[in-house]
Amino acid sequence: MKITAKQYARALYESTLNKTENEIEKIIARFVENLAHNNDLVIAEKISKEINLIFEVESGEIKTKLISARKLSETVVGQLKDYVIKKTGAQKINFLEEVDKSLIGGFILEYDDKVLDGSIKNNLLIFKKQLSN
Repeated sequence: MKITAKQYARALYESTLNKTENEIEKIIARFVENLAHNNDLVIAEKISKEINLIFEVESGEIKTKLISARKLSETVVGQLKDYVIKKTGAQKINFLEEVDKSLIGGFILEYDDKVLDGSIKNNLLIFKKQLSN
């Protein structure tokens, strides 16, 4: 049975809990040897992303990125923050806002390993694809 990036990340996270820096270095070295032995070094980047998500969830803080075509009102941003808190159970959100005029309108919300794309650009691409089918 193939081990997933999430399973590897969870195992590494749990094996390093309450360990000293020296112990963690040894655990990571053995972990990398295990990845190499299982021919799974190719998923190391995915494992890294998964372990970052685990740390965020365990700390109660979620990193969230909001990309919009223009600066959104505080009311809308507040509603999106509430949405992420409700969906993730996070206690705190590290919220990064970015403006990308190429979206035309709407927004893209990235949190956990999810992407909520409500941009006009994306909707137009979906419509174009449907027309070509």
